Amino acid sequence: WIYEKKKSGTVVSFIKADNSTCNGIQPHPTLPYFITYGIDSTAKLWRATTPVDNNVDDSDLARHDYSKRAKYEKSIVVDEWEKARKGKEVDFDDEDLSFFPDETNEDDDDDPDHFLGVFIRSRFSQDTPFIGNDLINLVRILSKNYFTCARSIGMGDDEPVKSGIASMKRRVSLIKLRHQADRLGLEFSHENPWVLKIKEHLQNLTEDNMVSYGCLADLVPDNPSDWFPFERLLANPPSSGGMQFNSRYERYHLESSADRSVTPLGRACFNKMRVGDDDDKEDVNSIVDSLSTKANEKPVKSSKDQKYDPSQAWDILYQTVSLLKEAGNEALKASLPLLAAKRYDKAINYCSVAYLIFPNGTVDFLTEHKYVISKNGGYECRWNELLKMLVMVRLNLAMVYLRPEINDTKGAISQADLSLKELKPFATEKGIVLTGRKLAKKRTDEPHTTYTEAKALQAKAYYRLGSAQLAMNDYDDAVKTFQHCVDSTKEADMTVDGWLLRKMHEAKRFRNEKKERQCKKFKFMFATKNENDNVNESNVSDSANG
Repeated sequence: WIYEKKKSGTVVSFIKADNSTCNGIQPHPTLPYFITYGIDSTAKLWRATTPVDNNVDDSDLARHDYSKRAKYEKSIVVDEWEKARKGKEVDFDDEDLSFFPDETNEDDDDDPDHFLGVFIRSRFSQDTPFIGNDLINLVRILSKNYFTCARSIGMGDDEPVKSGIASMKRRVSLIKLRHQADRLGLEFSHENPWVLKIKEHLQNLTEDNMVSYGCLADLVPDNPSDWFPFERLLANPPSSGGMQFNSRYERYHLESSADRSVTPLGRACFNKMRVGDDDDKEDVNSIVDSLSTKANEKPVKSSKDQKYDPSQAWDILYQTVSLLKEAGNEALKASLPLLAAKRYDKAINYCSVAYLIFPNGTVDFLTEHKYVISKNGGYECRWNELLKMLVMVRLNLAMVYLRPEINDTKGAISQADLSLKELKPFATEKGIVLTGRKLAKKRTDEPHTTYTEAKALQAKAYYRLGSAQLAMNDYDDAVKTFQHCVDSTKEADMTVDGWLLRKMHEAKRFRNEKKERQCKKFKFMFATKNENDNVNESNVSDSANG
């Protein structure tokens, strides 16, 4: 981990020095070189180079353009959802601490190559190690490290970090948000890092659409855990966010960071001048001790007397999910399926805040809702706009998964199945909603429009599921699913479209062709010797006549 020491403390380089453990670093006394060594059979010599290849456009606009076409990787919330916390629960004794679903990760014990496997691979592997800045994986490693520490505390162990888990969470969120800002070429604020902005010199270059630089969807933090616990409109009281400075340095840092004319060398000279001030007789060790004490202090929280409106918090959550959904739709229209998948994935992560059980800390607007969900076996039994939005986002993501750029049929089936499960309480009978841990109870005061809307979404979910099954050559299930789609469409008082019937006929045709091929294959396998000889003689005769 290489940090920018004199300016902001930002991680500027992230290198894999060893396949298992880096045991030591030896810098050159004068030149920009250093050597790392560890369990690997080879040491590595590193030297400082220019940050970016001269042939690569590293401008803010180019970074944003690259991010639109970068590879899509499913988040753990989208990939596993119900299993995201199974066997990995993190429960803190401190009720003010939160642990969001998007913070769930894999820790060292989940690594199948840990311990001996890593040792053997690193000792005897002939693969050439990657030598270079691996900053793109910084967030993934940070998230894994934080999860490992938080899970350790949740299991009753002592805190593995000196500053405390709350302070670690703040620092990790800070670096993740800075990484997002750098990746998208956005302005980063040290005081409110979750408030990303368009850079001032690029204000005139922005366009009014959802795929251009500085669009609203890109200004939303990638993870709700990096925003909700620190926002006064969402948490009561909010945790302390932003960067904690040495008070003697804070003002100069903020002023010099805004002033591009102040060079890093100038900042370094300022630091030396302050340390050697005649009016300050503290030695260097005293200064280090005071900074260590300050770093270990618990974050200061705002007063509970501040105005907090749970309904406003719910509205912010809904508007955020709605924005991300529309941004995904716009990306799809612009032929950017990878960007669309990222935005739908991000929207589902924000929905998980409302529909998964986790320690929500001081994010109080979620408390009552989670209690109701826990009493109904994890099901949402109140028809609302956020639930409908979640189902629509899932179905859009399932559609994108079937695109050739991603081609994830299993992922599409998973999203369609989850949508059907979320609709189950509302799509059984008119005026009835199933409740209880096993949905064995019935509530009879539901408007009939709920049933109609749920059936319409159910028909769409069956269509996505059938399309994915057809793509996997599972023709029998595809035919059954398309028939369910037809039935749900009729029950929603809608007309069955011709394209749906054509899709079902296509599945039936493929199913029949498959059965014919299987019949011929098995008929030949179980035929008698004389019959096989007759078939072979017939084939020879046909060839001769030809």
